Amino acid sequence: MKKNAAAILLLIFSLLSTTGCGRQEGAKKPTLPPPDVTKQVIVAPEPGQLVFHFADQFDRLFVRLSADGWQPAAEGLGAPVLEYSSDVIAISRGATAPTPLAGVAFDVYRGERKACSFTVGPLAVVSRAYPHFGQREDLGVAPDQDKKQRPKFDELLAQASHYLGAVVGDCGTPAPKPDRELVWARPSSAPAPAVWRRLPEDDRTGVELGAKVTPLAMGLSFGRSAADYGREYPNEQLTARQTVFAGPGAGEYLVEDFRQIGETTCGGNGHEQWSLWWVKDGEPRLLVSEDARKKLALVADLDLDGHPEVVADVDYYGNERALFRVKNGRLEVILEDKYPFNDCGC
Repeated sequence: MKKNAAAILLLIFSLLSTTGCGRQEGAKKPTLPPPDVTKQVIVAPEPGQLVFHFADQFDRLFVRLSADGWQPAAEGLGAPVLEYSSDVIAISRGATAPTPLAGVAFDVYRGERKACSFTVGPLAVVSRAYPHFGQREDLGVAPDQDKKQRPKFDELLAQASHYLGAVVGDCGTPAPKPDRELVWARPSSAPAPAVWRRLPEDDRTGVELGAKVTPLAMGLSFGRSAADYGREYPNEQLTARQTVFAGPGAGEYLVEDFRQIGETTCGGNGHEQWSLWWVKDGEPRLLVSEDARKKLALVADLDLDGHPEVVADVDYYGNERALFRVKNGRLEVILEDKYPFNDCGC
């Protein structure tokens, strides 16, 4: 009986490696910041396979099963259904596409908490796009649209990206703005991930750690650029955002710091900086810094190797997010999830 169970578990992990959402069989194991930099000490089970699936909460919940660049076949799809039309447009079509994950049990997480479990059954092709605001009425998806007017699905689908998704039934209470909530999943057979806890903004420890990071962040190249910009444009105010995550080990934290001065989009000549800091026993150490805009949605050690992975929104418009590992002072993409933004951002 034990041999059969082990064989079944091995088969599931082998199938998962073909989906594009996990580490490939035989691939070189990534290395994150060395111990003498982060000094992480996490007691955890033996490292396992890094498996992560993005999900979307619209009128229904969908867990993405397909890899990047997947395209649906033209035949065998059901009639299009408008799942969501506030901001992003989401359309589903019932599908019978084969997937090695059929019948596999998954755990679904809403942010940091496990919300439900389900078994992969009904499938759908999920298509997402953000149309230009001037086209929404003609496309039949304007906010105040006459409900009798049918969306122009062919035109909407032509400007969308697509993925094969598992349809999930009841799975806890969605956030007030479900399209802004990070929903993700992983096979129930995988060990539970070590999820880091986001501290409230007024948490005393978080405030103290943020205060330690601030002069260090300003000591990077952004500080000089901001000072020069402020002298040229004295009315421009520097804005900053910090988020602190507490790890599973005692006294270990990640501090996310984002700073901006002036306009950085639409041809502006302002400056911005995103940085991530490891704090152990009250001492911050820089992991990565970029002249870019990012916002962490999740910190979790998914493969239990003692080095957390991070999920972040990676652009100004909210249509791109990615799962990263920190490697050699840079963010390395593990898995991306994005859809076209066809609106005017300026």
